[in-house]
Amino acid sequence: MKVEYSVLETIGIVKIEGNVNLYELHMMRDAFEDFQDKPLTKVILDLSGVDYIDSSGIGLLIAQATKYRDKKIKFYLATINKSIEHVFKVTSFAKLFLKSESLEDAIKE
Repeated sequence: MKVEYSVLETIGIVKIEGNVNLYELHMMRDAFEDFQDKPLTKVILDLSGVDYIDSSGIGLLIAQATKYRDKKIKFYLATINKSIEHVFKVTSFAKLFLKSESLEDAIKE
């Protein structure tokens, strides 16, 4: 898994490539931890390069979405492929996240 992250004004952006699983989850967690002390209004997780996410990855996303929502920071999932979106719908987790068709759309919203 490859994780890149940056801050664009008050927007934290995390871009993931590869499979999200228990063994590489620390890389994604590290990116979110680096945002803790930044004055953000929005965090966007770009999943355009992700083909698979296991239950530990979903758990981390739920924890992060809850943490940011409690701080009044919007948490977006951008560019979700159909198989991952199906998992979110079947498990009813889809309602926990703001979703956007693209990273650019999430930045504008």
